[in-house]
Amino acid sequence: MDRALAKTVLYQVRRNFLSVLFPTITASAIYADWSHTQRYKANKTARAKKDKENFKMPMTFGQKYLSMLVPITAMIIGMYFDWEIKEDMRSFHNRSKLFGGRDLKPGEKLW
Repeated sequence: MDRALAKTVLYQVRRNFLSVLFPTITASAIYADWSHTQRYKANKTARAKKDKENFKMPMTFGQKYLSMLVPITAMIIGMYFDWEIKEDMRSFHNRSKLFGGRDLKPGEKLW
């Protein structure tokens, strides 16, 4: 019976190896990152108290508006490219070789 039990346990381990391995690795990586972050924050706080330099420089005018301008510019460029692609598709609307020679009824659309 011990041999049959060991065989069953070994079968279940091999069968569920990946299902158990990936969550275990993920949880271990998250814990390692969390503990490293806690040590880093403790050291940073100790250094700030020791040096008495807990002063944060304010953002300059250029930094403040550049951080807003870059995403807005990227969005506008993306909208422009999307509009160009749609315009290109509109120019080929109902001109497919697949439907070549087919007469459309008034108001009928293929797409």
